[in-house]
Amino acid sequence: MASTFKRLLAGSLIASLLMAGQPLSAEPSSPLTENSLKGAIDEAQSLYENFEFEQARNLLREALSSLSGQELNHTDLLSLVPAYTLLGLLQHINGENADSLQAFEEVARLSPSTILSENDYSPTVRQIFQKAQEKVFSHRDEFGSVQISSRPKGAQVFLNGQLKGKSPLGLESLPLGPHRVSLVKEGFKAEVHRVEVSPHSSLKVSFRLEKEAPIDTHLSSDTNFIQDSPKMDVVEGRSIRKPFWRRPLFWIIAGIAVGTGTGVGLALSQGGDDSAGGGGSSSVQVQTPVLGGSLR
Repeated sequence: MASTFKRLLAGSLIASLLMAGQPLSAEPSSPLTENSLKGAIDEAQSLYENFEFEQARNLLREALSSLSGQELNHTDLLSLVPAYTLLGLLQHINGENADSLQAFEEVARLSPSTILSENDYSPTVRQIFQKAQEKVFSHRDEFGSVQISSRPKGAQVFLNGQLKGKSPLGLESLPLGPHRVSLVKEGFKAEVHRVEVSPHSSLKVSFRLEKEAPIDTHLSSDTNFIQDSPKMDVVEGRSIRKPFWRRPLFWIIAGIAVGTGTGVGLALSQGGDDSAGGGGSSSVQVQTPVLGGSLR
């Protein structure tokens, strides 16, 4: 019973971490890869649920360390705050409160509005997190700002993976240190800029978004036209007009013509016989042939 409860608690906790601060409307700029931060969080969750806390901690720590010297894409930025939050929790579980405090400081610096729910975290963990916030906010009077502009306007602005609004936008009261600003707009490639906030700094960052490469619709538009027209075939992506004898209309007309000609011939033949036999009158009914089945 205790084991089942802990597993359910772990799943609920990690799910809340991953959902925090991630709007449903945001689209990743690139598909997830095996080495992505999101993949590391998923694997750490599995280890957490199996009470392999040390391995889960090592996995996250190595993943974050490997990304520290790289340019992060928008996909990894969405998982940055949840990753540091989970790392701080795992370090506390492993008795590494000093490291836990450091991880939580990074959470407070990257996302000052983050709050740990009392329903998901123990009082001890929340106390460590509160100390981390106090340490970061002790330099509040030195916080800087960043003004964001973009061409075109109206792009979603993310600060360290957290949605802040749409461009143009001013980001105020930013804690000191490195931050990453990413812009996302439908039809354009996501762009990420790294900014270093120093005491009392006021930065301006301008984005020029690049349009996504258009999809080659030549084949698809030909195919759509072919699907709408029963007179066309496709051969290696090209539209080929069907020969007349393969068209259904040809066989319908031919069938009617044959049936009508047969009926008229019978009528004339019957009329000639009647004339030869004494000139009596008669009526001839011409029956239209019924075309059944499929003619090829």
